[in-house]
Amino acid sequence: MGKRAVVFANGDVRDPRLQQRWLKQGDLLICADGGARHCLAMGLAPLLVVGDFDSISPEQAEECAALGTTLERHPVDKDNTDLELALARAVDMGADQVLVLGAWGDEPDHTLGNLLVLAGSEYSVPMAIAQDNCLIRVLRDHEELVIKGPLDGMVSVLALSRRVSGITYAGLKYPLMDAVLDRGSGRALRNRIVENPACIRIGKGLLWTMHEVFEP
Repeated sequence: MGKRAVVFANGDVRDPRLQQRWLKQGDLLICADGGARHCLAMGLAPLLVVGDFDSISPEQAEECAALGTTLERHPVDKDNTDLELALARAVDMGADQVLVLGAWGDEPDHTLGNLLVLAGSEYSVPMAIAQDNCLIRVLRDHEELVIKGPLDGMVSVLALSRRVSGITYAGLKYPLMDAVLDRGSGRALRNRIVENPACIRIGKGLLWTMHEVFEP
């Protein structure tokens, strides 16, 4: 049986204690540079901290080292972001799925870059971003997403490719059947869960999906 990796990015985690509900026993805890602060704030020992170490403080690095964490330092001048390095290491370490915490922050370029990482074709395992009570994923050609969330919970989708075709909903308030959504259109935002589980299927394209998982 595979393992799930939880990767802590260096964005915002407004309440670390509440974010712990995303964690499961046996998760591989990997931090992208300054994301180690979130893991430490939860009282957890990271398995690995990877990055150029420009955002983790010396005190945090020392605390991680004292906990037995592996510290993997990369040059500041590099082609990949710290998050990309952490995701690659998660896959190398045998993770069969990855959840990212702390991907959202006050630097727009990093936030957008982190969101777009989900669409990367270089990762061979399913990946998702958790933000507060919401889960963000990307669906690819002929994929299906089963949604388990609170009734009346929010579900939104956005076309990431130029066009997404064959979009079909089940269990949502505003149904779609074999629909087409073009990039830039907001008509598929703010749907609601009316049956549990709900489901989204697509035919062709890349589709961002965002849905509530539990009450905030």
